[in-house]
Amino acid sequence: MDAKKYLDEILFRGFEAKSSDIHFHPSDEGIKVFYRIDGMLKKYYNLAKEDATKIYSRIKVLSNLDITKSRQPQQGSFKVNSTPPMDIRVSTINTVWGEKLVLRLFPYLPEFSTFTSLGMEPFQVQQLKKLLNLKGGLILVCGPTGSGKTTTLYTMANYLYDESVNIVTIEDPVEYKIPNFTQIEVIEELGLDYSYLLTSVLRQDPNVIIIGEVRSEKTAHIALRAALTGHTVLASVHTENSISSIDRFINLGVNPAIFSEAFKGAVAQRLVRKIECSNKYSGRTGIFEILSKDDNLKSYILHRGAKFKNIVINKMFTLNDSAEQKKARKITDKKELNRVLGEH
Repeated sequence: MDAKKYLDEILFRGFEAKSSDIHFHPSDEGIKVFYRIDGMLKKYYNLAKEDATKIYSRIKVLSNLDITKSRQPQQGSFKVNSTPPMDIRVSTINTVWGEKLVLRLFPYLPEFSTFTSLGMEPFQVQQLKKLLNLKGGLILVCGPTGSGKTTTLYTMANYLYDESVNIVTIEDPVEYKIPNFTQIEVIEELGLDYSYLLTSVLRQDPNVIIIGEVRSEKTAHIALRAALTGHTVLASVHTENSISSIDRFINLGVNPAIFSEAFKGAVAQRLVRKIECSNKYSGRTGIFEILSKDDNLKSYILHRGAKFKNIVINKMFTLNDSAEQKKARKITDKKELNRVLGEH
């Protein structure tokens, strides 16, 4: 068995299927290979353990990982000169059935999306552009893992970019390499966490700062300070909807009055599979809600409470509204919306 040839075939098929991840999943019967396509895992191969061992060794050599270690988790990466070139992130972990590998596939030089191609409605595009055109301030992008937040952040940054704008990103890890951006990777074991790097970045004369995720009180405070001193700060948070991102920041211990001054708005999103004429799913699109600061939202930030929250929500075009509109246009269906949003 030629490990190089077999791995190339697995990777090529993953690229062709537009897979985001390839899973080498151990079981008592051998190794099952799954591709994640449009957010769903699909099995493509069954490998004998002796063949998988050779493929594992090939992946580890390419990724500069220790081929003698199978019980200790490892992370690495390698590049494939495909068309287009791809960066492959490799993660290993030991399970009761043996070592599992997950490969995440990233285009080396991705094409930027437009807000419309992401799935935003025309009025949402205008709403978001208005937020981005404000000088300085904090804009949050919200949603669970795998909901497309990074793509939206990059699309927002690209909208703001020209040669006079210094855009700096802090990510864990850097997912897409963008030549025009200054991209910095979090390496926590070296003390290079979000808060430390964000403090350092503020000395680098940035105009726009992208924070891959706000996790700690310290990062939240520094982000607000940057937003209040003229920087545009775009950051992601893991919350269910846009108004919950406000709760997340305040629960991290920031002063509501300071947050009210720095915060400009939030985008919440999900990815749903699209249906074709054959009623099969193919590709994905986003559903979005965009929250812009106004007097009602300021009242909620400063005073909280159900009364102000309900006023804000009742004025919004919510994720559910976006979902219903996509369903009415037959872009997606009820089954898919139930899967992503719960009973719909």
